[in-house]
Amino acid sequence: MKILHLSIMLIVAINLCSSFPLVFAKGIDTMGGPTRLPNVLLTQILSSENNVYLLWENGGKFFFQKSADGGSTFGSPVMVTNITGARSVEPQMAASGNDVYVAWNYFDQNRTYLDFRQSTDNGTSFGDIATLYRGSSLDFLSLNLVTSGKHVYIAWQENSGYAHLIKSDNSGTTFLPIIDLDNNTKGLGDPKIFASNNHVYLFMEGGCIISSGTQQICYPSPFVRRSDDYGNTWSGINPIMNGTAAGFATDARATVSGNNVYLIWQFNGYGFGKILFAKSNDSAATFGKTVYFDNNGQEGYPNVLTNGNNVYLFWQTDGNNTKDIMFAHSVDEGTIFSKPVNISDNKFSSDNYYLYKQIASSGNHIYVTWEQHNQSNSEIFFKMSSDDGETFGNTINLSEDLDSVVKNEVNSTWVNFDKPQVVTSRNNAYVGWINNYEGNNNIFFRTSNDGGNTFENPIIMREDHVIPEFPFAIPILLVSFVSVMVFYRIRFRK
Repeated sequence: MKILHLSIMLIVAINLCSSFPLVFAKGIDTMGGPTRLPNVLLTQILSSENNVYLLWENGGKFFFQKSADGGSTFGSPVMVTNITGARSVEPQMAASGNDVYVAWNYFDQNRTYLDFRQSTDNGTSFGDIATLYRGSSLDFLSLNLVTSGKHVYIAWQENSGYAHLIKSDNSGTTFLPIIDLDNNTKGLGDPKIFASNNHVYLFMEGGCIISSGTQQICYPSPFVRRSDDYGNTWSGINPIMNGTAAGFATDARATVSGNNVYLIWQFNGYGFGKILFAKSNDSAATFGKTVYFDNNGQEGYPNVLTNGNNVYLFWQTDGNNTKDIMFAHSVDEGTIFSKPVNISDNKFSSDNYYLYKQIASSGNHIYVTWEQHNQSNSEIFFKMSSDDGETFGNTINLSEDLDSVVKNEVNSTWVNFDKPQVVTSRNNAYVGWINNYEGNNNIFFRTSNDGGNTFENPIIMREDHVIPEFPFAIPILLVSFVSVMVFYRIRFRK
């Protein structure tokens, strides 16, 4: 009879447990109730000494994740945003010393907001959210966050066409009044800020403006403004190249080394066109002659890096039914460049996509990662140079051992590894990417501790790392069940 009673109580306890349906967070703590969210986007990776920071998005919310051991392990994600009923977009992250900054914009009820959050302990904890700007536009077009020492700069553009800057001189504790960047000159776009000591540079893409009625004037180069006093005062806004053209500048990228400023951009609008390069050796006060890289107007998506006297240029070319990554380098501060070489050597037809490359450098090492489609997959590749770009090693397929795992999970013949990113710190190289296909939403991360020669096994931040919505329910029920059993034994022992 006792066994029967205990069996009945056990069945009741199991039924009670099942009466608390577990709704699982996909590896995240959503601060008020987990929710299944459709897509994961790895927004940004940063490294600072032995710390690696990930910023990723899921369903319009942003999450921060940290490794304190050089990417070997990661802690639990921290939700950066917790705004009910609003959609957050365009997150940006920056780090300087122990400080980590995150900025983003969101829109709600026909207004846009610029929010900011900081950590002073390497991302272990974050302070309160600070709203830096409230606008009347429906959306932002771009957002750019950079830091240099204790100075923090945030530039953004609204869909009205106006661009603004806000800055902090005390590591994000307080911010100064907003600065209008483009003097309300519409037609310029995508403001990008670069900071080096007291020098701050603003580059805006040269667009087209309406002048004297319906006449349209287009500019073939980006525009630049400069500050020599940490962004307190600014020069006028001037084009890199004089004159106008039938097309306009887009996708501008820059890098700074001392007083040298290197700028690369695409001309001929969106899609593919020509790649142009210009340099300044007087902190962007003036720029020298423009260098063209042209393959019948089929170039786009440029990048530029520098190390000492070396300048590295990357871009994508579209020819012979394939898209490839081209590379050229200079050893004399951008005066003369080598003949461009193809470092991706794509063998598959590529009509409707681009390679989504990312680049990084540390010392004489250069790292390139890209997404490349073949006939049945989208794979993540990696290539490294250890001699300032004179030669590149073999191509490494970082996702080669992962496609079969993902295919089996979703019962699919297609894997969509997407949007790789690479960062570096000293001799370490870190590469992260995502898989977004048929509800299988994972972040993949790989670490190299030997300058990109070999990589550790991948970390898969799986969507099914679950946290129950009521994690306390089961322990309480088990304790209750044990208490009942103890009471039963005492009450009916005789």
